[in-house]
Amino acid sequence: MKHKKTILMTVISTVSILQFSSIKQINAKAETSDYVDGAFQTWKYQDDCSNLFLGNSIFQIDNRTIGLYQSLCLKAPANKSITMAFYISETFNEENFKSARIKAQFTDVNNPNNKMIIDESFTDLYDFAFRQMNDCDFYAFGNVIMLEFYTSDFSDKFIVHGSDKENYFQMDFDFGKDYVAELFYLGEVSGVDQIEADFESIYSPIEIGEYKDTILKYDNSTYSFTTNVTNPIPLNKLLEGFKAFDFSDNEEVSIDYEDVNYLDAIKNKELGKYYINLIASDSNNNISKLQVEVELKDYYAPEIIFPDDQNVIRIPISQCNEIGSTIDLNDFITIVDDYDKNPKITDETKNVTFDSLGSKNYTIKITDFSGNFITKKVNVEFYDDIKPTIEMADYNLNIYPFEYKSAQDIVSKLVTFNDNIEVTQTGIKDDNYTANYKKEGQYSFIVYAYDEEGNYTEQKVTVNVEDNQGPVFIINEYSLSFYTTDEYLSAQNMLNLLIDRNQMAYKKYKVVEYANEVYNENFQKAGEYDVLIACYDEDYNKELILVKLTITEAKTNINFFTRVKNFFTDIFENIKEFFEKAYNTVVSWFKR
Repeated sequence: MKHKKTILMTVISTVSILQFSSIKQINAKAETSDYVDGAFQTWKYQDDCSNLFLGNSIFQIDNRTIGLYQSLCLKAPANKSITMAFYISETFNEENFKSARIKAQFTDVNNPNNKMIIDESFTDLYDFAFRQMNDCDFYAFGNVIMLEFYTSDFSDKFIVHGSDKENYFQMDFDFGKDYVAELFYLGEVSGVDQIEADFESIYSPIEIGEYKDTILKYDNSTYSFTTNVTNPIPLNKLLEGFKAFDFSDNEEVSIDYEDVNYLDAIKNKELGKYYINLIASDSNNNISKLQVEVELKDYYAPEIIFPDDQNVIRIPISQCNEIGSTIDLNDFITIVDDYDKNPKITDETKNVTFDSLGSKNYTIKITDFSGNFITKKVNVEFYDDIKPTIEMADYNLNIYPFEYKSAQDIVSKLVTFNDNIEVTQTGIKDDNYTANYKKEGQYSFIVYAYDEEGNYTEQKVTVNVEDNQGPVFIINEYSLSFYTTDEYLSAQNMLNLLIDRNQMAYKKYKVVEYANEVYNENFQKAGEYDVLIACYDEDYNKELILVKLTITEAKTNINFFTRVKNFFTDIFENIKEFFEKAYNTVVSWFKR
């Protein structure tokens, strides 16, 4: 009977890079022989760029996020701090900075329980583009982003976590543009001037400690790792990272697999731990098994979508109820997340109070189902979206001819404008009533209003001009004479002249209009004309007055003497009126 042999299974840690389907891995070669277990000091692109990176560990997860692929084991620097610096393709400054998130974990090699975990998000910077955090400082100058980590709590060697471990290093920052990390520096030196010089000299003083990137697993053991639930490692890619070697056969052997529940989990995007069983056999049918535990996790925090890329939440006051009411910002903001369909602003930062128009600054915190979060400083603006109102008893108006002389006459007497703040402009357009107020028919115009916010409203008014009175009989005729040089008289002035000359008794009329166009067309032409004047009382009862008008051709000298006579007549009448009033006043005083 043959003895059972153990087949060694090897997990190449490069499999962990596959968890990011959008990653472009750096394609590089070593430029120096100073390396330990494949973690090279200096690498260079094999394309036309001359970008320098430490190892093949630095990669871009997306166009605004840099990550660490391989974990690095570093010997503790003498000054108890390490500096990471990145030279990026876009220029950074305080004005265009929007947000940043720094995530990293350091673990002491001699004491795995001694860890430093950093997960910091911020949306503002102090002077000269600086942000101080727990265990880490952030600097930004021009094209250089620099992080200084304090490592004084570690012994002689510590690990900077790469994507093969949890809480691996990521740097995500947003200043409105995508960028490419062109150069990377890892060293002991603090100070941007020195770091920029180091980029030029390809200088990296940090020593790399011993750290295995190959994991050896034996029969009936388990290998565990995590991947993002929204873009998980496909099963075929996952299997590419495993190899099996048999020492007796002295060769690599093939691996079969048994999917326990992983394919269903990535199809349904379900969080949790799922398994694949790997099976390897040698030439003597000895079998070894490796259980692969894959935890599907939600790695990424939600994001806010702002219109026009501005950190402004605009809230219409029509949805705010009364002054002092509480507003839930979740109702007025768009939040997206790669996994959670309904991320929210946390309860402690979601409410603001509506107390006036205008804007205020708030800091909000947004979390998703998995507890990933971001904090944002936002500007909350309350704006007036309520239109003015145009009020009128009846927008379908039935009137008599001459009752209103224009659309403006109707608006000034019958229309009321209101607004919650203030009406700043009113007007009339599309008006065909004003030119036809004397005529029967149906006409209309539009009255409109603006408030100070620019909210606009309009209302159409229909005017039905109706003549519901029959013909009248003319009994009295009046006569007037003018010269062709006399000024034009309105119908009301002509009526006043008849009353002043005692040709007719005074009567109060609301409207006095020429009922025909005879006088309007001939007031400077000699001749005899029948002028018809239409008068309307307070109830719009109509009365017609016929004036027999004689217009005489005026000669210059006659006209001159006539004007002189009229001038002195007016002076005499004014003096007479003055003395009569004075006499009445004196008599009244003596009577008292």
